[in-house]
Amino acid sequence: MTGDGIRKRRDGEYEFRGKRQGFFYFRTSFFAACGWIALTILPPLQPFFRFYIYLPIANALFILFVGRAASTVVGTSPILSVFSSLGGLLLCH
Repeated sequence: MTGDGIRKRRDGEYEFRGKRQGFFYFRTSFFAACGWIALTILPPLQPFFRFYIYLPIANALFILFVGRAASTVVGTSPILSVFSSLGGLLLCH
């Protein structure tokens, strides 16, 4: 195993362990937090700045990253998380 958590198996394939997985969880939760902050800050500022297009984009990104984080924790496939995120987006609008 190398220092960055990448290990080469006997069959020649590589697998990721340790630090890389922790970084993925941090990155996903960070983007989900950014989406939540955007959803919290943008609605009060909308009448002043008139940027109505950013709220649906922030909402979509938030749902997508939360769905991705949930699928990583639960262990489901990323494709399922994308479809569940799109379903959540349709329910929100």
